Amino acid sequence: MPDMMTPEEIQAEIAAVNAAHKRLGYMTQGMVDALKDAEMGVRGYTEAQRLKEEKLKADLTKLGTSLGGFVTGLAEGKTGQSAYNSAIQGTSDAIGSMAESLGPLGIAFSAILKVLTFGITQATKMADGLYKANQDLSKVGTIGAGGMTEVFTRMQKFGYGIDQIGEMTDLMTKNSQSLALFGGSAEIGARRFADAAGMIQHSDLQRQFMNMGMSVDDINSGIAGYISLQTNLGTSQKLTSSELQSESADYLMNMSRLSKLTGENADELQKQRDKLNNIDSFLASISKEAEKGPEGRKRAQEAYNVIQTIMSKSETVGLGIAQMYSGTLSGGEEVNKALFALGGTLPGLIDQWKTGKITGDQFLQGVEAAGKANFETARSMKEVPDATKGMLPSMVELLRLNGTDFTQSIKNAKESTDAQAAGSDKLTDENTKMIQAQMASRDAFQNLTFKAIPSVTQGFNYLNDLLSKVLSWFGVENSYSPGGSASSIKEGNTYKAEIKNTAGEVVETRTGGDRNWRNNNPGNISYGKFAKEHGAIGTDGRFAIFPTMEAGEKAQDALLKSDKSIGGVSQNYKSMTMKDAIATWAPPNENDTANYQKMIANAGIDINKRYVDLSPDQQAKFRQAMNQMEGGHAGTITKGTGKADTTAPKENTASNSAPAAPTNNYQAVTPSTENASNTLPEKPNKDNTPTANSKMRKNEMEDVIAYQQQINEILRQQSRYNKTIADNTNPN
Repeated sequence: MPDMMTPEEIQAEIAAVNAAHKRLGYMTQGMVDALKDAEMGVRGYTEAQRLKEEKLKADLTKLGTSLGGFVTGLAEGKTGQSAYNSAIQGTSDAIGSMAESLGPLGIAFSAILKVLTFGITQATKMADGLYKANQDLSKVGTIGAGGMTEVFTRMQKFGYGIDQIGEMTDLMTKNSQSLALFGGSAEIGARRFADAAGMIQHSDLQRQFMNMGMSVDDINSGIAGYISLQTNLGTSQKLTSSELQSESADYLMNMSRLSKLTGENADELQKQRDKLNNIDSFLASISKEAEKGPEGRKRAQEAYNVIQTIMSKSETVGLGIAQMYSGTLSGGEEVNKALFALGGTLPGLIDQWKTGKITGDQFLQGVEAAGKANFETARSMKEVPDATKGMLPSMVELLRLNGTDFTQSIKNAKESTDAQAAGSDKLTDENTKMIQAQMASRDAFQNLTFKAIPSVTQGFNYLNDLLSKVLSWFGVENSYSPGGSASSIKEGNTYKAEIKNTAGEVVETRTGGDRNWRNNNPGNISYGKFAKEHGAIGTDGRFAIFPTMEAGEKAQDALLKSDKSIGGVSQNYKSMTMKDAIATWAPPNENDTANYQKMIANAGIDINKRYVDLSPDQQAKFRQAMNQMEGGHAGTITKGTGKADTTAPKENTASNSAPAAPTNNYQAVTPSTENASNTLPEKPNKDNTPTANSKMRKNEMEDVIAYQQQINEILRQQSRYNKTIADNTNPN
């Protein structure tokens, strides 16, 4: 609410200002503000208006800065839609802030604008994430013609959000080879993998596995692990989608139980499986089992689980049992140690288990009984130093085998895993359900965002075209990008440089001519970190190849202005005279340095000056002279089918002059000799004391010149104010 002044307060304010004016003989800013407040009948009106003006100026400045951000992003070579996000956000904030000053409708407009801005920035973020993932997955062949759309579909099947898309890319990249074997090609394998994952992630199985402590990525990694297992067994392509889904779920459940039994995490368990897969006789027998269909694959998985359970107590005995699984007693040292540790009943136990006469759990119980029966004998043998060398596992392993109750351990692991999956802990189960609900909401929002990407992308394409046109008005054109690649080719006695764009398409082939012309490298800059940082896209074995001659010239200019080490060698060209720079650039052991210096001097350049001290025209002349000394003879250019990449615009060199100094908004005022009421006041200092050559803003001068008229207007407003008060208090 404005702080309205009563008629008495208005009169008192006017009287105070009048008295102060007569006493001082000039007007201060505070007095001018007080008159304006009295004129409006609102205390603090002038200060409030000033703050509004300052806010408006700040918003306009922010708006200009944000709009400039679009051009800056383009100039800096930023790519992707999210490169514009900061500019979009800043522009939205500035416009919204300005709109809020317009009242309720402005506030509503600002709120809508914020929602739209959020949607646009989310769409740009998603577009860039999907584009990057499409690039990465294309490199390993796990994505096809579906491109970004297919990436998005798979992301949702796997249960990832856009912030987790890097996890999906890593998972697919890590397993690309097994996916290629699984599907016949990496693309088809990845598609089948995503379908199986979708059936698990979007069913109650996801809740069960999350209750067991698994993340979305853990579940997907487990499915990939099962695919890898079946690939090693040669049965992966025989799996139907439903079999892959159900058997992967069983695999995840068994791996969780195995972790409880052994204390090993998924990575450690996988390392153990890799060791087992390196035993040819074991893998040969297991693969035969797996070929018998779902039951055979189940028994093969059980074989891994059982042997890994034993390996957690004694790796030696576990590996020995794996070697004996094929039915033969021949093998390495591990076979002998397993036989001595468990006795002569072991081969029979293995045969019964392999033929299905006993279960895996019963086999473990038999191993436990055999170990305990032979433990005292084995321990007695261990008491004799070196007597059992190469015959028995270590004493630690024997003690672990003897102290293990496999029956109870297996029972506990199964009960614990099943209880977790069922959600026996209500707090965990409810929290899992909450997270699933959040993920469902996220997916719904991301579906909406994904649908907006085409419109946002089209809008940015229009914006880029508009910016390019505007920039062209100022003489700024796009140039080649430092992206792409280049290679040097020798055909007989002819050398060629092939320039390609980022899509791998040939843009042009430069044949013959001198080396520096062919490489778009007028200064013959060596290929390395500096060259790559300044746009080099390849090498001919020693010297850098740039996408265009312009890019090579810019790199040459940058190196001559550099004060840093290049390739670990101090080459501070910036501080060198051109005579010294030439000696460093073209050392005597490789060049006729003296002649080089002479030719540069003959071009009309003072070689005792530094390059950075020359005018732009002289610098260009120096670079051209270097180009001629390095070679410079042109060959032929054959255009390819590819289109050159574009990137940051060239610098606008139309004017290097500094902007004009801002004009002063104050004018000198000469005091009048007439009476005080008509005297033009001086602009006071900050302490309100007058100055000899005072200056005042034009609007302040006009306020004071119209001083008497303002007082009359205030009195008229006071009369109207009194009438308003009377009307509001009249009961009729």
